[in-house]
Amino acid sequence: MQIDPDLETFHRALAAIPMFRAVRWDPSTSVPGGVELELTTAQGSHRFVVRRHPLALSSAAADRILAEAGNSVAPGAGIVLAEHVPPAVGARLGHAGWNFLDAVGNCRIALDDAYFYAVEGRRPRLRGPSWTAAAREAVVLFTLLAEPHLERANVAELAARARVPEARVRTLVRRLQGHGLDRRDAVRQWLAAYQASVRSLLTLGTFQPRDPNPDALEPLLRQALQGRHWGFGGGWAAHLMTGYYRGPLCVVHVDEIPAELPRMVRALPDPRGPLCFIRPPSPVGYEGVVEGAAHPLLVYSELMSGESDRAHEAADEVATAYLHLAA
Repeated sequence: MQIDPDLETFHRALAAIPMFRAVRWDPSTSVPGGVELELTTAQGSHRFVVRRHPLALSSAAADRILAEAGNSVAPGAGIVLAEHVPPAVGARLGHAGWNFLDAVGNCRIALDDAYFYAVEGRRPRLRGPSWTAAAREAVVLFTLLAEPHLERANVAELAARARVPEARVRTLVRRLQGHGLDRRDAVRQWLAAYQASVRSLLTLGTFQPRDPNPDALEPLLRQALQGRHWGFGGGWAAHLMTGYYRGPLCVVHVDEIPAELPRMVRALPDPRGPLCFIRPPSPVGYEGVVEGAAHPLLVYSELMSGESDRAHEAADEVATAYLHLAA
């Protein structure tokens, strides 16, 4: 069969493993729209039932896959493909006799007693191949706007804070100096980039909590994120900062979704869910002015990205109180 574009990353990763002489995908004989994987080694071919997961694989999602497969998949005959499989979740799959491969390169592949191949500890990268030059420059612009003193810093320091290559930083700084943008125009330029591409590139996943009520969800999130760098964004952060507005969408800025978090907050993956996890553009995004809230510029950007008039009014409040500009 022609390789599904969603499988190309996994196909390339498998084809690069020396012990596999051939990698083949076939339509599933038992799951409509599903696929099966055949890996050929020097000793023969091995077939696997494939289960795909479009996000980072949580423990809850892994348990759901295992429960749905039940006894229909023999030990060692199943493989999970996911965006990212944290070590603890990978260990859980291995204990259940399942193989896995993620888009980052982590994997556990056992072929009977003849072959075993494993990689773990790789983390999703913030700057993937889908990041355009304009998006990277927007991250530098965000960092400059969030920390104005960096305008006087050297390029290496600014690049380190923005987590962007020095060459890209140098190009943007020259361009900004040439255009002479004032702060208001620079914020508009950053906001346009955030809404057009940066936000989607930074989004880790969205979920549907069992109980989306803030009084129930907030303490669960705080407990699950304890010990990590994180901060609420959008309306939930604005409520902490101004008391004006919270809204239905709960945005959490964090570098990665902890494997156990969905279970701890009782949430299931849902592309239209009201709980959204988004990486901050740079570490500066964690530096809020109120405990539990992200940087005001990131809060403002998220509020302005919504369509609600009340969210835009809350953005005005944040801009006036903390950014010294009108929306």
